[in-house]
Amino acid sequence: DLGGTLERLDTLGVPVLGWQTEAFPAFYSRDSGHRVPHRVDDAGALADIVTAPCALGHRGGVLVANPIPADAEIPYEEIRPHIDEALASARVLGVTGPGVTPWVLEAITEATAGRSIPANLALAEHNATLAAELAAELAGASGAEHGGRRAATKGTRDGCPSWRHRCCAASPCRDWPNSHGWGWSWWLA
Repeated sequence: DLGGTLERLDTLGVPVLGWQTEAFPAFYSRDSGHRVPHRVDDAGALADIVTAPCALGHRGGVLVANPIPADAEIPYEEIRPHIDEALASARVLGVTGPGVTPWVLEAITEATAGRSIPANLALAEHNATLAAELAAELAGASGAEHGGRRAATKGTRDGCPSWRHRCCAASPCRDWPNSHGWGWSWWLA
């Protein structure tokens, strides 16, 4: 229920950002029919946005919706019936909890004659690429010594590795990771 998920994230105050898209992606598909509230096109701007809630004392996270590459996509209209069928069969057979995901993935693999596997791999690679770009921005890999704008964020303060939280001196994140209980406060979807 992507619509319900987006509503819940909004209610919880979790910013949802579309990475170079206005459409909320749906795993195998670039467009689920839902819109993202905010689009971001630049890794530097994304790094600023990801760290802003912590700097303001907000203990929540940020969801970055990164669509599957266009050449690996399975259109939503094509894949959605397979997902619905797999979820329904899992319910009927009593598949629950951590068993649901493997069940659904296997059913989708069969229903798409294996096309979902390269799509999964392409999305994982695309997410890793974006995560590396964001991590480089947060780490200051493009710092002033290399002509970039993040060198001032290098180093540590109060035991908090600033490449993870550049806001340590001014917010409750000072005692990272214990202040969150789960450490890092951004996700890729």
